[in-house]
Amino acid sequence: MGDSLPTGTPHTSSALDLGPFWEAQHQNRLVLPQCIVCTTWHFPPKPICPSCSVGTMDWAEVSGKGTLYSLMIGHPRATAINAEPSVIAVVELAEGTRMMAELVGIEPNAPSLKVGMSLRAAFSSENDGGGGMPLKFRPDVRQ
Repeated sequence: MGDSLPTGTPHTSSALDLGPFWEAQHQNRLVLPQCIVCTTWHFPPKPICPSCSVGTMDWAEVSGKGTLYSLMIGHPRATAINAEPSVIAVVELAEGTRMMAELVGIEPNAPSLKVGMSLRAAFSSENDGGGGMPLKFRPDVRQ
């Protein structure tokens, strides 16, 4: 099919190319679209910047650092065997945009799980077996 993305890369039905996002994920990097005019970050990608309405978007690397903005505990379907609840979060990146992600490396009932806690991007090499949402963050103990 001429697909140049690594095996296991999710496919999107969007007309906008998420290839750079998935390629960077496989390289343990986080890239997002940034407006070339006003420098605002946005995700998911859009053809024209929603902030200034004139700039086009270009992919650039972000720090991968963020703060837990909000969360919910996702309970698996009753048919899932040995499935554990997961923490679904909205992460506010240091660069200012927010993204939905799964939190890993912390239990859903952990006392330290609090809005405002520091997070960092977690990549496939450090995710506990994969699965769940493709974008993951974990508590940042290196602050």
